Amino acid sequence: MSKIKLTGHASGSGTLTITGPNTSSDRTITLPDGDVTLGAATPSIDDNGNATAITIGSDEKVTIDNATAGVDVLVTEGNYASSGTVNLLKFQRDGGAVAGAIRYNDTNTNLQLGTTTTHSLDLLTDGSERLKITSDGRGLSQFTAFATAQLIDLTSTPAIQTSHNVSSVTDVSTGKFKCNFTNNTGGEKPTFVVMGQNNDTYDEIFYARIDASSSSGMEGGCSRAQASSGWHDCYKMNFIAFESD
Repeated sequence: MSKIKLTGHASGSGTLTITGPNTSSDRTITLPDGDVTLGAATPSIDDNGNATAITIGSDEKVTIDNATAGVDVLVTEGNYASSGTVNLLKFQRDGGAVAGAIRYNDTNTNLQLGTTTTHSLDLLTDGSERLKITSDGRGLSQFTAFATAQLIDLTSTPAIQTSHNVSSVTDVSTGKFKCNFTNNTGGEKPTFVVMGQNNDTYDEIFYARIDASSSSGMEGGCSRAQASSGWHDCYKMNFIAFESD
């Protein structure tokens, strides 16, 4: 049978007191099979008794130290069920209303990083936001498209073939239409890249601009450069909108 030994310090004169809690239940303290040192002001855990590996400061900040170059500082492992997920690391504010995680997804064997609540994820450099991924999956930045659309059948009933952040298209008049955004701009005026297609032999000019009356959509149109008829319904039109920050 192993023994339990309490040893006082040879140079100390104080009295160490172990105080039990107010309980009527039997409790057991199980010691690990290793050397552990606890401190009062800054509690710490030693690695094999020869170096402080984890320190808990008086401000409750936890510091993990690793003096060996090239060695992993922190490794987390999580058990998972087949086709299930497990959070390897979870972050949240007090109360858990805003939270995020690094997660393993066994369905596709991918590592995933992001929010687990209905909040955006921002990527920063130099302390400033560079890319925002909204809770509905849109990416907002100076280098991502705010909205895109491929419009067809503009000579009859305009329709959307493919789109991003565009909910519908409205026929305004001959050669003019409006695309309605699913999510409005943040007040900035996007920059548009526009191109079109027509079966006729006329040279055509395509244009796009933000809706003059609101930030809820884009006005687009087509005119013939070699005809006096002015506005003209083309067959197909594509646009990409970039919103500056």
